[in-house]
Amino acid sequence: MENLTKLQQIGFTEYEAKTYLALLKEHPATGYQISKISGVPRSMVYEVLGRLYAKGAVLETIEGRATYYRPLPPKLLLDQYQNDIQGLISKLRPELNGLYENNQDNRVWTILDRNAIFAYCKQMLQAAETEVYLVTNDHSFGFLKNFLDEILKKNITPNILYTGSQTISLGNVVYHPPLESESRD
Repeated sequence: MENLTKLQQIGFTEYEAKTYLALLKEHPATGYQISKISGVPRSMVYEVLGRLYAKGAVLETIEGRATYYRPLPPKLLLDQYQNDIQGLISKLRPELNGLYENNQDNRVWTILDRNAIFAYCKQMLQAAETEVYLVTNDHSFGFLKNFLDEILKKNITPNILYTGSQTISLGNVVYHPPLESESRD
């Protein structure tokens, strides 16, 4: 089930992902066989195969009155997706940055995704000019340590409220007992 979800995250529909995964297990196969293996309804499987063929994810050959399908090998498929995404990002980056206006304000914003949080922390640490105040734990400190080392090179001493269990020697550190930092139910 995990591969199904990951294929959907890179742009496959549920039926496309099920069809491609079924073809990885058994190929070459006819649409009828793929429908039985994948669980994609027979009324939909040929449309799905057509979309996968148009995307370059499956290959087809006609033998007599039957059409057989096989998957593009995963390495080739994923390399193709990776190149396409990297090319798209390379084009989007300057265009989107040209549209963005960085308006400074004093609002408090909520960021939920861990990767987005660390990306924003990294950006703020790299932009720091005079001072840095940080509340962190063991896990977050491990991710941010290299960026904090860069802060020291700019002659900025980080001020850290540390809720972790390690001893750190980086800037001005105040230790807060980890058990008191856990949320209470």
